[in-house]
Amino acid sequence: MDTPNRNLNRTQTVLDLHRDPKNESLKDKLATVDTRLCPGCRKPAAGKKGGLVIACGESFFHVDCYNCKNCQSAIGIQDPILLDIDRLPLCEKCFHKCIACQLTIMDKILYVGRDSSPYHTECFKCKKCSKPLEGEKFAKSRQSIYCTDCHDKRVDKIKRHLEKKEERERNAYGGIASPPP
Repeated sequence: MDTPNRNLNRTQTVLDLHRDPKNESLKDKLATVDTRLCPGCRKPAAGKKGGLVIACGESFFHVDCYNCKNCQSAIGIQDPILLDIDRLPLCEKCFHKCIACQLTIMDKILYVGRDSSPYHTECFKCKKCSKPLEGEKFAKSRQSIYCTDCHDKRVDKIKRHLEKKEERERNAYGGIASPPP
């Protein structure tokens, strides 16, 4: 008798294949288990006799190795998880916080810059004009992110400010840019 998969958000396992042997996509996915390494221990995910594994993203974990990437705590089959940028699981307490709003990111994450700062897609917008920046060119400063138009205006404003400052210094020191030594 086939048992329907009641929890569609749960990670699929070999047990699901036993429950629904006609599921070709799951059968194909799990057929490659024997050629893959468990990311937890770097040993083959399943031996010749098979074994119980947990499919997570594109990886297969031994049940005992299915742990959070950051804190190494065990993750239960029903626990909410999020796959990190390297496709390894994070437990709920280790989910990333959005740089802009400081709330936990529960869905798509945008990693920005050299430091891979995480953003919600809806928070990834220009600081000045609030234009959404996903898929757009942008500039990142130490303080925030800007669309190219606002960044160019910001740079021009800073240049004008520095030119005025330099002009004031020249006038104050008799035509030279800085005081004599």
